[in-house]
Amino acid sequence: MSSRQNRQRRSDRPWTVATAGAVLIALVAAGAGCSEGPTPPTPVPLPSPSATPSRVSAVTITGPDTIAPGGQGQYQAIAKYTDGSTKDLTANATWSSSKTEVLEIDGNGLARSRQRGMASLTVSFMSVSQTFAVRVLEPGTFVLSGTIGGADGQPLAGATVAVESGIGTGLTATAGAQGEFELFGLAGAVQLGVSAPGHQSRSLSLSVTRDDTTHVFLTRVTVAAEPSGLKVTGPDRISEDGTVQYAATLTNSDGSRQDVTNLVTWSAIWYLGNPFVIDGRGVVRTSGHGRSFVRARLGPFEHEIVVNAGSGWIVEGNITDATTGQLLPAAEFLVVGGQAYGASLDDWSGTYRLFGALGPVRLQVSRYGYVTRIVEFTVTRDAVIHVALTRAFSEHPAQVVFSGRAESFPKVSSRQGPKRDNLHHSGAASAPRRSK
Repeated sequence: MSSRQNRQRRSDRPWTVATAGAVLIALVAAGAGCSEGPTPPTPVPLPSPSATPSRVSAVTITGPDTIAPGGQGQYQAIAKYTDGSTKDLTANATWSSSKTEVLEIDGNGLARSRQRGMASLTVSFMSVSQTFAVRVLEPGTFVLSGTIGGADGQPLAGATVAVESGIGTGLTATAGAQGEFELFGLAGAVQLGVSAPGHQSRSLSLSVTRDDTTHVFLTRVTVAAEPSGLKVTGPDRISEDGTVQYAATLTNSDGSRQDVTNLVTWSAIWYLGNPFVIDGRGVVRTSGHGRSFVRARLGPFEHEIVVNAGSGWIVEGNITDATTGQLLPAAEFLVVGGQAYGASLDDWSGTYRLFGALGPVRLQVSRYGYVTRIVEFTVTRDAVIHVALTRAFSEHPAQVVFSGRAESFPKVSSRQGPKRDNLHHSGAASAPRRSK
């Protein structure tokens, strides 16, 4: 039998359990000979979390710290990020100068100086900013700073420091609120002049070879005080029957004050009502309601105050024609109700005055050829009330014109032939009456 026929017969044999076991043992033995153990599976990488974006943590300014007057300097803004990287943000940041009169800077970081001094440049990007101090002065010169005070150690605000000789001649500085000053552009031997109002001036010789400080103290100059003003003090309202002491005070040029009550010349200038009596010591005595000016005089100085005696206020005004507005001389008026302690009328001008008026007051105003008026108003302080009369043959209604400082609007009524009442006090009942 041929070999081919033998292979065919073997392949036709059935697959038995013994055969399968032999094959399995052979496979296991082959695997054991190739490796000490099974190969572990390759791990699958997990997706990494997203990285935190980097942000600006600081900004640094680079550039010259000194520029000559009229010169310029380029500055850069370098940003540092949280991831450690840096970036030039010069053209993207915002630039500014604390003193544009000393140093200006544009949006690209280019600064131009204008005059001696010091300015702070500020750069901002988003919420981060940085400042950089720049001095403007000539090369080889320095800054001299310091304070100026009095001999008592108090600062002398407004004092002046001037360079009188040396490099920087002509430079001046004015001391601030704490007496502080700065001079830019000094070098070598210089002479300073220091002065302040009311103090003795000083000259200082200094050698300036670097930025330096100096403190200057000035002695106050003692000047004899001179009178500068006079003032009367005392109450502006007193009782209608009382005695009150007034005082006079002289103010001197150095701010001091002196009681000169017994040195001045006193006088009481009558205005309305009962006149006051004042003696040489400034004692005022009153004997009724009224108003006067209490005046004191000493050499070229004079001062006066208005003093009211008794209660009430002054009401005054004009009596006019309701149609033409012209003053009506020879008019008459009478207080027919309320409180008023005195009255006066200028027959030639048509101007009237009441003093001691308080609360509701009723006035009767009349003149030949005009409708008689009753005017009512309430007085709570000095007031100006003008009264306009209508001609008897006119059809225009009666009117009262009010102006000035009346506290409330008065009520106005008009009638002819009112009943005449006396003033609300013992004494005169009305202003003088002219015969028709």
